[in-house]
Amino acid sequence: MLNKLKNQLTLWYSLGILGAIVFLLVFFFFATNTVFYAQVDQTLKTHVNSLVASLENDHKIAGCGCLAPSSPLLLGVLQMPGMPTAILDENGKVIKSSVDWLLSLQSPQSYRFFKSPIKNNGQVIGSVLMGHPIDAFLKTRQVLIIFIIIIIIIIVIPVVLLGRFLAKKALSKEKQFVVDLTHSLKTPLAVLQSQI
Repeated sequence: MLNKLKNQLTLWYSLGILGAIVFLLVFFFFATNTVFYAQVDQTLKTHVNSLVASLENDHKIAGCGCLAPSSPLLLGVLQMPGMPTAILDENGKVIKSSVDWLLSLQSPQSYRFFKSPIKNNGQVIGSVLMGHPIDAFLKTRQVLIIFIIIIIIIIVIPVVLLGRFLAKKALSKEKQFVVDLTHSLKTPLAVLQSQI
């Protein structure tokens, strides 16, 4: 009976500790994911918004009220390596795009995109669409998943041993309580027996 109780306590302690560790590792994984995507989105938003502001300013100066695909600013931005960029008209048709844009459509590489409208006098005259490669992060995330699985496998035995230790400690207190109770009951029973 006592052995069965010890095994049950070991199981519950082990599951509780292992569950807490797994929860922390999964939380760390999702927090890392969230922080990475937030940083990529912030980088994209900053680049796209500065490009949109420059394009809007460029068109106000030109006074055409339309997108000028031959703008020197556009040519400079579209030659930036690593971040595929496309300038779209109000119908979503590509007016100008970077070399990386064409490669991104054909490559198996993964990107995260951000799009922002270009306005002239409150009217949308086009938009900027920019991508950021995320393959390095996706590979790192796969390594992190494998690492978390390895950690969980490695800690199972120490967690079970810790659960066993805690179960023995809990049962030793119970044994001590039973011994004390037995001793406390023997004294009055001995007095009653001697008087009888």
